Amino acid sequence: MAVKLHIDLETFSKVNLRTRGVYVYAADPSTEIMMAAVAYNDKETVLFDCTREPPPLWLCNDLVDPDIEKLAFNATFEMQLLANCWGLDIQDSQWTDVMVLAKSLSFPGGLGQVGACVGIPLDTQKLTSGKALIKKFCGPKVGTQSKPHVRSTRATDPEAWAEFCTYCIQDVNAEREIYKKLLPFSPETHPASERSLWLLDQHINETGMPVDVDLIDAGIEVYKNHTKSLLAGIKSITGLDNPNSVVQLQSWLQSKGVTLKSLTKAVMRDCLLRPDLPSAVRNVLLLRQEASKVSPKKFQAFKQRSSGDARLRGSFQFYGAARTGRWTGGGVQPHNLVSPTLGGRTVEEIQIRLSAAIKAVKHRDLEILDLMYPSVTDALISTIRCVIAAPAGKSLRVADLSSVETVVIGWLSGSKRITDLFRTGRDAYKDYATEVFSVEYSEVTKDQRKFCKPPVLGCGFGLGGEGLMNYAHGFGVDLSELYEGEKDEWRVPIDPKSDTRDREYTRDEKAMAVGKRLVDVYRSAYPEVPKWWNELRIAAFSAMGGEGAWEAGLVSYEYCKPFLFCRLPSGRSLSYFSPKIETVVHPKFGSVRNLTYEGVDQFTRKWTRLATHPGKMAENIVQAVARDLLAAGMQNSRAAGFEIVGHVHDEIIAMTDTDGGSEIAELIDCMTELPPWAKGMPLGATGWEGAFYLKD
Repeated sequence: MAVKLHIDLETFSKVNLRTRGVYVYAADPSTEIMMAAVAYNDKETVLFDCTREPPPLWLCNDLVDPDIEKLAFNATFEMQLLANCWGLDIQDSQWTDVMVLAKSLSFPGGLGQVGACVGIPLDTQKLTSGKALIKKFCGPKVGTQSKPHVRSTRATDPEAWAEFCTYCIQDVNAEREIYKKLLPFSPETHPASERSLWLLDQHINETGMPVDVDLIDAGIEVYKNHTKSLLAGIKSITGLDNPNSVVQLQSWLQSKGVTLKSLTKAVMRDCLLRPDLPSAVRNVLLLRQEASKVSPKKFQAFKQRSSGDARLRGSFQFYGAARTGRWTGGGVQPHNLVSPTLGGRTVEEIQIRLSAAIKAVKHRDLEILDLMYPSVTDALISTIRCVIAAPAGKSLRVADLSSVETVVIGWLSGSKRITDLFRTGRDAYKDYATEVFSVEYSEVTKDQRKFCKPPVLGCGFGLGGEGLMNYAHGFGVDLSELYEGEKDEWRVPIDPKSDTRDREYTRDEKAMAVGKRLVDVYRSAYPEVPKWWNELRIAAFSAMGGEGAWEAGLVSYEYCKPFLFCRLPSGRSLSYFSPKIETVVHPKFGSVRNLTYEGVDQFTRKWTRLATHPGKMAENIVQAVARDLLAAGMQNSRAAGFEIVGHVHDEIIAMTDTDGGSEIAELIDCMTELPPWAKGMPLGATGWEGAFYLKD
């Protein structure tokens, strides 16, 4: 039997792990490993109290022995700490992250949560006292007269320390039991290709994204001074002692005849629409809006998490999105960076405008910024992405898969119309607009195309009229405009029966009517898509009641208690834990048989029983396949010699030499080179190159 070494560390540092990230935390001189709990295979877990004596040499040797597999829950933490604090030559290839295994089976990311979900024995579960113990021992304290020490230790709190040691041991026991429970199912969700992808992910996170330190420092200073100026403006109008106080400002507004339940973005926006609003109140709310924008605070996040070599590390969470396996962001959340308001028609135009904004921010001149741009805050927000910037002599190469989810759903459902669109280089939104507005492809206007984007992206996943209305709001599209548009060609023909009411439609009712019409048009134009939903439902239900795999086009379902697996074309599987077929009462459709399973509710973040439907199952599959295509492109790019420093949604960010570096066309070729399992897919990509990162 191969030797497996399970390990957990407890550490102390003056650095805040949550705000600074593991890479900065591990490299800080104040950081130390206080204790290490280890277990070999099924042997008893042993604790080493490193505050008493250094770790034994044989343990250090085992931690770098290529013949011993090391396992930990969130292994990146242990690897970084061992490399920085003990100076060990840690090799990622020798490690297994049990957290990734758990997330690939759609379990949450916490050790205690996973243990409870999979039902490991109570005597091996994580101790609930852990948070209090970590708070006590893992960071500095403020001394008091009765307890002058600035750090709790084995000497100051011997009983709590003993419990802390037990806690560390128990973490290893819990991780090992979870590993044993989940290992038999890992070939489904974690094939060999996923192992190599995890290693690439570790390399990208360790390499880090290059950042412009000067822009970070300037952005922080400009934001601070601008906010101070805005608050001074509020104070001069209101006379308040603390213009940043919500209570004081609400009281002042009430004195002017304006009562607001809160000062959230939505509440202030709605209030500013009132035509009778006193000018003083309007000016104060506008200043408050500007001052309360949180996006410029991203500069501070970049500052906190960047290392001394001007690299931002640990920004990508492998298998961050449970079930689909898509990456999510960490730290500064590169997936959620605000798009610049200083746009342009071409990448070159955007680069010119952003270059000017970067220069202005670095000069720290508020007057120039206020003159040049709609607002200082807009200028700052537009330059946040630009913090990710290549150093001298280097350039960024960025390639993005084109309309990948629409491509994938057309390919999976067998829709010839959708796949032919991309083979011939046509636009999916314009194609759909020809059906909605009854016009020729060449006659589709820019506005018509804009209104057709939400339904093309959302209707493939089973949205109804109301769902599409809400989905469109996320794109800043109000579907009611299509009902009452000033231009005749914007209007969507509505069923005459819906116009028989005696009263005027509300805005939402009009949007609902348009939404239903748009849904009907989508399903009629691309009938293979709803047909595929039904195939997914039949295959999943059949797998639950029978044996073997049940196919639905290019995917298949199989029930391997306690999981329902959906096998993807790439070879990995999506998992549904503890599935059931249950009858539920739907407010619109009456009694409906649904697939339910246990998972994390995206709103409450709690583990509970969830219901799904064929459209949602299709969405899971499409997003997972899109992720697998990005993964293949990343591996191709790395093999071709590109230094990948990041990836956001469906794009790869690589860095090359400015002179003689690989061309953007080569990166696009790497991204669009189809893996064997994606035969026939009309995959495309676009790209650009430049000194800093942007959103085109």
